[in-house]
Amino acid sequence: QIYHKYEIPYMVSLEEFKNSAQTAGFRKVQTADWSEAVKPFWKDVVRSAFTMKGLRELWNVGWPAFESALAMRHMQEGFERKTVVFGALTGVKKTPT
Repeated sequence: QIYHKYEIPYMVSLEEFKNSAQTAGFRKVQTADWSEAVKPFWKDVVRSAFTMKGLRELWNVGWPAFESALAMRHMQEGFERKTVVFGALTGVKKTPT
């Protein structure tokens, strides 16, 4: 449901993201789950979307923005169920020889 209503790129697991980076030639690849740090942001986004200012901005952007705002609850549900994870990845790109 998130993909149908919320304008985001395809999501992959942190492990898949790490494997892709290693396949692309990155070394010292590390991942971290930032979900708990990001979680308060989503509550603030939802809260701000339903203020008068937020509703005006959604109106100016159009229907896709309203759909995205309504889909935020699915993101929050995903956080609660641990099916949506916000992660970070670092790595070192190999220098060409």
